[in-house]
Amino acid sequence: MSRFKPDLFKNIISMLIVVVTILIGLFILSKLNDQPSNKIMIGGNFNLIDQNGNNYSSQNIKKNKVIYFGYTFCPDICPLDVLKISNFIEENKTLLSKTDFIFITVDPERDDVNQMNNFLSNFDDNLIGLTGDPKDVSNVLRTFRIYVKKNKEGALSDTYLVDHSSLIFLLDKDDIYIAHFSPKDFEQHILKYLH
Repeated sequence: MSRFKPDLFKNIISMLIVVVTILIGLFILSKLNDQPSNKIMIGGNFNLIDQNGNNYSSQNIKKNKVIYFGYTFCPDICPLDVLKISNFIEENKTLLSKTDFIFITVDPERDDVNQMNNFLSNFDDNLIGLTGDPKDVSNVLRTFRIYVKKNKEGALSDTYLVDHSSLIFLLDKDDIYIAHFSPKDFEQHILKYLH
């Protein structure tokens, strides 16, 4: 019997080492998970075409960006939201040196450069309209987590409606997400972020 005691003692020591190692690992993992992350994975750099046919590369524009997603064929909501943004620009012209105000289409198949230009001619001249290849626009919609559903069933080829998320995003000069707002009351909240 005594010849098994050294092996039993070694096994108990080995088991204790394994258990302590697992407990230390779990403790470290729990502390890492408890740490708040300051980086929210929404938005980022994008490269699209503006309403004048020029390339707009967000990473080269070192300004804050206020972004609204919509489409020009929208019968009611989008034009009203863009009008709110346009009025906000007119009342806060001093922000233009540090902020771009951007309307990105969720419907690039119909919202080409000419259509964007015609639509935006009804609003403040400083509003930037962006469109592009449907694949490029789709990538932007995905990074901003914008829901889009085209209701083409039963509609003529160019008269369909598009359901989509209706939010206004604020990015910093490095395209890092700061906040998002409802179009209803963004004017009340966004100024505290823009200086």
